[in-house]
Amino acid sequence: MRALLATVLLIVGCAAGSSTVEVAMTSEVPLVGIANLVLTVENSGTTAMTKVVTENASIPPDRTIALVFSADRRGSLKVTVDAFDTAGKKLAHGTGADTIAPSRLTQITVILESTAIVAGDGGTPDF
Repeated sequence: MRALLATVLLIVGCAAGSSTVEVAMTSEVPLVGIANLVLTVENSGTTAMTKVVTENASIPPDRTIALVFSADRRGSLKVTVDAFDTAGKKLAHGTGADTIAPSRLTQITVILESTAIVAGDGGTPDF
């Protein structure tokens, strides 16, 4: 899969004045075997969650998801992204935030950090 671009309509908002948020997801370490992404969006005391099936995606390359909001949505917006494998194991987690306003494009970058436990003895590093 070369790129993932999914449009998620969290609140019906195709009328004039709707706002779009492009959520760019990146990672400093390779993430492979992503079966789905769960996005949790918080705005004005409301929380919405959506699941995007990605069919064995990887990051890199970076992925982008567009969220469309109705004209009455504005203010602080927080987006949390969790990446899961086919067994439902969480692979990575990240959060981004910005402000949305009607008739505006907002771009948020979420850096996904691996949730994998690194093996080791937990002691003082050997030098």
